[in-house]
Amino acid sequence: MFDTFRHNILPKYDSFTSIIAITSQISFKGAPARIAFRGDYNAIRCGREIEAILADASFAGVYRPIVRDDFAAIHKLWEIVNSFKKANHSVKVTLTEFVTAIDNFCISNWTNLPRQEQAKSGERCLQGWIVKGLLEAYGFRNDSDWGRVTFLGDVGGTVASWSTGYAIDATARIPSTAPAIRMNLFGFIIGIAIFLSTLASPLVK
Repeated sequence: MFDTFRHNILPKYDSFTSIIAITSQISFKGAPARIAFRGDYNAIRCGREIEAILADASFAGVYRPIVRDDFAAIHKLWEIVNSFKKANHSVKVTLTEFVTAIDNFCISNWTNLPRQEQAKSGERCLQGWIVKGLLEAYGFRNDSDWGRVTFLGDVGGTVASWSTGYAIDATARIPSTAPAIRMNLFGFIIGIAIFLSTLASPLVK
C-alpha cells in the first residue's frame, strides 16, 4: 500500500526541492499516520516548476500593453524582496543579486534559524522564486530590465499598498448576515413593564 502511495504522491513533492524535510499527517485509509518528505534544494528545478505554474496564468497569450519607463513594485512584492534585501523604504536590486540572495537563503541550513522562522522558511523560499517568475512574465528578464524596477515600501511615510486588493479583502470580511441582538432579560422585563404602564395610564384617568 505504501509503495503505491509513494509512487503516486511523492513525485509531486519531489519536483519542489526547496525543502529539507516536511512531515505530513495522512488521513487516507491504509496509509501510515505520518510520512516524511525529504529533498534537497535545486535552483534550476525550482525555476522550471514556477515557469510551468505561471504558463497557464492570465498573462500567457493575452495581449497587454508594454510596461514603459520605471516600474514600482509595492505591497507583497516589496515585502518578499525586502525579506531578502533589507531596506527601510525602497530598494533597487538586479536580477542576478536577487537570485543569488534566494539561492543563499534556500540552500542554507534552516535549523540554525529561530524556531518561529523555521516554519516560514519554505514559504519564503518559494515566494522568492514566484516574484522572479512573475517579473519575468511581465518582461523583466535581465539585470537591465530589473534596473527599471523599484521595490517600494512607502511613500512619504504612508504604506504603499494595492487599494483594489484592500477593498476586496475588506469586503470579504463583511458578514453576510446581520449579527444577533442580545438583550438583557431584566432590562427586557423592565421595558415591557414601562410600556404597559404607559398604555394603562389613559384608562386610569
